[in-house]
Amino acid sequence: MQVLDTSENSLNLKSVLLAGAAATALTLSAGLARASEAPIALTPQDTAEDAVEGEDVVVVTGIRRSIADSIAAKRNSTSIIEAVSAEDIGKLPDLSIADSLARLPGLTAQRVRGRSQSISIRGLGPDFSISLLNGREQVSSGDNRGIEFDQFPAELIAQGLVYKTPDASLAASGIAGTVDLRTINPLDYNGAKLTVSGRYVWNDNGEINPDYDSDGYRLFGSYIDQNDAGTLGWYIAVTDQSNPNNNFSRELKTANGQTSLDGGRVYPSDNPRTGVESREFKRTSVAGAIEWEPNETFAVSIDAFYSDFEDAGVFRGLETPLASWSTASFAGSTGSGVIADSATYNNVNPVFRTDVLSREAELFSGGINATYKLTEKLILEVDLSNSQIERNDIDYESYAGFGNAGSGTLDTLTFNNIPSGEYMIDAGLDYADPTVVLLTDPGGWGQVGFYKEPTIEDEINQFRAEVEYLVEGSIISSVELGGILTNREKSRTGNEFFVDFAPGVTATNELQIPANLLLGAADLSHVGLRMVAYDPQSLLSSGIYTNTRAENSANTLSRDWTVEEDLATIFLKADIDTLVGEMPLRGNIGFQQIFVEQSSTGASVIAAEPDGSFPVRTEEDDYTHFLPTVNLSLEFMPDWQVRFGYAKTVSRPRMNDMRASVAATRNGLVCSESGGVVTFDPNAFDPSTGQTCFTVNGGNTFLRPFEADAFDVSLERYFGEASAISIAYFYKDTKNFIVSGARGLIDISGAVESFLGSQFVTDNPDATVAAISSPLNLGDGEISGFEAALRLSLDPYLPDTLRGFGFNFSYSYTDATAEAPAQFGGGELQIPGFSENVYSADVYYENHGVRARLNLRHRSEFLAEIETFSGALAGANAFDETILDGQLGYTFQGGPLEGLAIIFEAYNLTDERFGTFNNNDLSGTNVEFPSRYELYGRTYSLQISKSF
Repeated sequence: MQVLDTSENSLNLKSVLLAGAAATALTLSAGLARASEAPIALTPQDTAEDAVEGEDVVVVTGIRRSIADSIAAKRNSTSIIEAVSAEDIGKLPDLSIADSLARLPGLTAQRVRGRSQSISIRGLGPDFSISLLNGREQVSSGDNRGIEFDQFPAELIAQGLVYKTPDASLAASGIAGTVDLRTINPLDYNGAKLTVSGRYVWNDNGEINPDYDSDGYRLFGSYIDQNDAGTLGWYIAVTDQSNPNNNFSRELKTANGQTSLDGGRVYPSDNPRTGVESREFKRTSVAGAIEWEPNETFAVSIDAFYSDFEDAGVFRGLETPLASWSTASFAGSTGSGVIADSATYNNVNPVFRTDVLSREAELFSGGINATYKLTEKLILEVDLSNSQIERNDIDYESYAGFGNAGSGTLDTLTFNNIPSGEYMIDAGLDYADPTVVLLTDPGGWGQVGFYKEPTIEDEINQFRAEVEYLVEGSIISSVELGGILTNREKSRTGNEFFVDFAPGVTATNELQIPANLLLGAADLSHVGLRMVAYDPQSLLSSGIYTNTRAENSANTLSRDWTVEEDLATIFLKADIDTLVGEMPLRGNIGFQQIFVEQSSTGASVIAAEPDGSFPVRTEEDDYTHFLPTVNLSLEFMPDWQVRFGYAKTVSRPRMNDMRASVAATRNGLVCSESGGVVTFDPNAFDPSTGQTCFTVNGGNTFLRPFEADAFDVSLERYFGEASAISIAYFYKDTKNFIVSGARGLIDISGAVESFLGSQFVTDNPDATVAAISSPLNLGDGEISGFEAALRLSLDPYLPDTLRGFGFNFSYSYTDATAEAPAQFGGGELQIPGFSENVYSADVYYENHGVRARLNLRHRSEFLAEIETFSGALAGANAFDETILDGQLGYTFQGGPLEGLAIIFEAYNLTDERFGTFNNNDLSGTNVEFPSRYELYGRTYSLQISKSF
């Protein structure tokens, strides 16, 4: 019996072999810049008609087809890679491609608002990896380089490749690895194919904000066709979605200095924030490609990806100031553990927060590629591409309370169940009563809200040219020589405003919420409360509120910057294909020489202009890198491979760390303020410890990349189409970890005079000495670990009546250490995204049209990245997570409904929380105190799909 991978839209087996030979000869896999060495995978070309006459054919489809394609990609690559493949067009079974990638060995994801968004590879977060689309580096909608994977709908991705060891012809790579997302090549298919699907999606947290729903939809359609000669193919796919996200949010804020002791019990004593957040994630994405191969000499292709997405919503909740600077007083705690079970506070002045949150972005990525066969052995390839994104955010805070500046009724609050982080609140007042909750400035900050409209623009232009020479009768099978020119420019503009009552609206700075703006109540029942809900946008549009631009704020201006990079890369790669005795040896050896020019422009407060404004400065730097690579794969027995990889790799610094802009922050210990008057304390002034009147914080345009010398070895065994086992060890010797710390002392007399006046400088000359703090390349470290993976189809071991069962399992352990020099505090550095233990397991069944799958993925504690008030990302220690997803479906096997599939999917079945904690040093005792606790709920979808 012959086993073939098949689908209804396919070329014959002869065509597959010819296409594979042509691809090898013409390097069409490198064409489209789709990684230097396209792993050979099972493709959609094989059909039952191609079977040898008289033999039975087992049709491999669905889940097993996806696994078989992924195994084939891994097996045929000379690099150490992981792969995930769609079982058919539009059938990656996940909300985003990040969910699929997170199940691969050594990979995991961080959830943001319930969606898997950023990827960590081998214990290193998104700062240390590079993401490509069809082999080309991609822009990011964030402040840095790591892409947000929820920009890429799973339906539009045919395959995801994760390069754990690079080769010299990859367009870009990182010290953790490279993720290459690939869309469809239309000439891989034969004949026309139309695929459509629709999903109904809902979240079981319900409608916790009265102006947002808990359900949505997801639509997909694609069309593939070719001309009769099979020389011209085209493809277009469209997906449109509107998905809900409703989450319960608690945050105790328990870092050092934010907790206190009561009889040996630790209790929160700062400003807890509790509420509910509802969002609607809308995204319309289009992918398409045209391929033309008129003969064996010439080929040209154009591909493009476009995504227009909006993630808009509202947060309604309470800030409950408990700190010594507030009106609150601590009344006592209960409990017998280190952390108090409950804590009670009198005279609390709650701040009602209604925050409008919106992010809109348009992403485009595309390019044109051509290959030309100059001679039988010499092939020329050129590729021109562009990737760009524009992101526009709105973060609008509207405040309410019981009275202006704490003048209203104060409350008594008791926080219960504190150690779990899932606390409840007993309150004495009704927070949902619109007759007592007023629009006002409850904290006495001089504003009734704050409005930010930050924008991000990011663009990459890339030109690539290479020649390949095919070698015969040698250990070397081919040699590639090429160059890549890359220009990237990214900018951020803050656009921040203070919100206040318009003139003439109120004389008391208090206003009852207009009845026509009341929406009901937000459901804070997860903590035992309800809260009044109103429409904050209409407060601005109706003229009740007005905005005042915060354009003279040094801190605001320092968050605006532009960074530009020009990279010229020369690469040389020799492919190896030979025999060692009778054992096949494949691989490559090569290098990249990279010439880098980088610059940044931003506002500086080191020297103020005469009118008090801050000058804009530009800083520039340049350097080079030499990056050798070696990949070897030896098949020492049939179906057994041992692989070795070595590479010197780099990950370029975070782009906001490279900004030229800086800001000065006043140190209240040295220069305190009372009644609007700043007083300099010479006794507190100690520049040797950084205790100066002002501290200058900013970026560093002269940063160098993270570097690593990486060694990898892997042992792999392949048996059957959907079965393989592998174990790998890796070691990375890293340096140039970026550390934020004091860089020295500078004189900012001009800035201090601008802030506090010339007389203050005359009276306090030491106040002009400022400590400067910026990112520096200081830390060195080591990263090592091992990975093990098993994919097993149980068909060979079960009777025919039970065919279709299988399971996959992977586990990775990573040990990572990085240390800062003693003069910068010494000790270990935390690595964003690092988890010591990661595992994934799933079990599936697929037969007789029925499909079922359960997947479990786990990561141990890690350093998450949380968006701060300024919009930047900051590290937070996150608890371990275990996510359980499921799928159940049926595909009609005959009759008028043949091919129609109905699939029910469930995500986060156990409603796993996302939680963070702080390590507090209290009286010499380290206390792990919970801080953030978010529940995203379970998301379900019901999908119907059909191919024609």
